[in-house]
Amino acid sequence: MNEDQIIETENQDISLADENSALKAELEELKSSVEREKKRASELKELLLLFPEVNEDEIPSDVYEYVKTNGATLASAYAVYHRRKCLEKEKAEKRALENLLKTPGSLGSSSSSERLFTAEEIRCMDREQVRRNYKQIMKSLKYGK
Repeated sequence: MNEDQIIETENQDISLADENSALKAELEELKSSVEREKKRASELKELLLLFPEVNEDEIPSDVYEYVKTNGATLASAYAVYHRRKCLEKEKAEKRALENLLKTPGSLGSSSSSERLFTAEEIRCMDREQVRRNYKQIMKSLKYGK
């Protein structure tokens, strides 16, 4: 073997070592990508067990942001989001009811279908009155008038 062949062999060894290192790095990246995808699929499965009505496409970006910033699972982040939305909805309904009750004429309305009853008024009703006013009685009980 002459000197040129030795140099060429050494260059091939170096280039094979570089290629080998690059392939190892790529393999490690693929492994971690597969692990991330498995974790994501597992978290999505857990979320769908807890919230079967949720569609993956409907999960807001806020939930994914919460997962990133707080290290939470997807299911727990969605639970926080869902609870917050429920509280906001309840608060809005309560405000709407308060506004309805403050509206002039809402309590003294002549139409019984618009009126809310007190617990005392409900207790004093006979069966026929309860049947006639059932929807409004249920609303009255729901809103705690």
